[in-house]
Amino acid sequence: MTIIKYFTGLLIIIPFWLYGNIIIVDQNGTGDYITIQEGINNANTGDTVLVYPGNYIEIVDFIGKDIVVASLFLTTQDTSYISQTIIDGNHENYRLVRFTNGETDNARLIGFKITNAYLGFVDKPYLWIPLGLGVYINGSSPVIENNRIINNYYGEWYCTGGGIVVENSSAKIINNIINNNDNAYHGGGIYINNSVNVLIESNSIDNNTVNSGYGVSYGAGIYIDSSHYILISNNTIRDNYNNYGYGGGIYILASDHITILNNYISNNILGGCEGGGIYTQLSSDISIIGNLFYNNCARWFGGGISCNNSEILIANNTICFNKADNSSTFGKGGGLYCYNSSPNIYNTIFFFNFAAGSGNQVYLDANSDPNFFFCNIEGGLSAFGLGDTVVYNGLYENNIETDPQFLLSGDHPYNLNASSPCINAGNPDTTGLYIPEVDLAGNMRVVQDIIDIGAYEYQFTSNITYPNPSDNILVFPNPANDKVTIRIPEIEFQKAWVTITDMKGNPVLKIQIVNPFVEYDLSSLPKGIYIIKIMSGKLIKTEKIILY
Repeated sequence: MTIIKYFTGLLIIIPFWLYGNIIIVDQNGTGDYITIQEGINNANTGDTVLVYPGNYIEIVDFIGKDIVVASLFLTTQDTSYISQTIIDGNHENYRLVRFTNGETDNARLIGFKITNAYLGFVDKPYLWIPLGLGVYINGSSPVIENNRIINNYYGEWYCTGGGIVVENSSAKIINNIINNNDNAYHGGGIYINNSVNVLIESNSIDNNTVNSGYGVSYGAGIYIDSSHYILISNNTIRDNYNNYGYGGGIYILASDHITILNNYISNNILGGCEGGGIYTQLSSDISIIGNLFYNNCARWFGGGISCNNSEILIANNTICFNKADNSSTFGKGGGLYCYNSSPNIYNTIFFFNFAAGSGNQVYLDANSDPNFFFCNIEGGLSAFGLGDTVVYNGLYENNIETDPQFLLSGDHPYNLNASSPCINAGNPDTTGLYIPEVDLAGNMRVVQDIIDIGAYEYQFTSNITYPNPSDNILVFPNPANDKVTIRIPEIEFQKAWVTITDMKGNPVLKIQIVNPFVEYDLSSLPKGIYIIKIMSGKLIKTEKIILY
């Protein structure tokens, strides 16, 4: 019989939502089991397998169980436990963690270092099949959070899927480091195929590589194919490398309803072809909102963004210092390249981008007539690069072409100086633009129906008074399962309004609370990330909340 261990100190710090039996895995023999898989095999739905520090050389399979498997990070929130609790491929195993038996979002992997996966020789019939090095998800929808999926490697060309593979899934990938996963054919950091409602939130996806071999490779950071309703928000996607192909940061093919929101996308490099930051092809309803693109490079077309036969909304991005630099023939569209695509573009900065051939900021190829509204574009319309047969007939309204005056210091160097012409110069009508409530620095985006151009909102203009959020208002737990508690100090409490919006800014719930301490049931809302705003008199609290 499994011995369930409880410790007085542990009970004090375990979150109330950690339910079921706690099964202890410890390599020193003092727990219930010495391997993670033994703990899973003996767990029941709702249990937690709590893994003590150690180097676990094994393949971990959830075998269809909706359980939590976690390091002591779960109970302590001490991140040092992540690097101490290792699922190790020992340079001989791959798909180190597997979800292939219909697990739901009640199956959670939390707080591990997943490393040293390796796959060398592959029989030729299996090439191009998504294999996966670190985490493999197929037909399941788990939550992968607060892990470090690093230093995994293919020793064979044309092996698809690097750090995480997601197929036929609605997985949630939250707050992980996905780093140095090398030599995949497609999807160096994350590979997504035939999936719906996938969440990629607050991850660092960096220094992953894809290798084209004698072909063409796709998506060094993230690869998305034939998928729908994907939210990619608040991630850092940088320093990923594609030696020859499409999509240094993100590649999107034959997909729709993809939202790319408030991300840092930088220093991604393509040795050839298109889309240093993002490449989209044969896709629709792609929303690229509130992102910072800088120092991305595509040797051919589209240093920042490349659109091919796609329908795209681009709003409130800063796109700067990107380049398409191969040659005068293959070096077009430092900031943006469009082929048979006519995106609608609002409130976006295109400045200091470079193309060796034509169109430092914007290059338009065949059948492309994008519309530009309230943008700041270096050189203006006259500096657009145009294909040989292209005559631009798009709308070009209320745009400027003046140095945006970036701050170029501090934590957010592409924020705006006080004298920037972009301040208060965005489109005052943000209807349908899905503007998030906060910018990359956490500042409120739209105040008194005024918005800036670019990814940042300048917060110190003298003619606007901004409310100060109060740290005394608490919302917990966060992440939450079904219920959250809202606490407002009684001395400051007035009847409070609580508004919850999705990450596109659409209101989903508004309630009035008449008690300074209240628990509220949010089980009617779909799982995902929301903005909760609490107003009590002059006090305002705004923060993101995750429902899992």
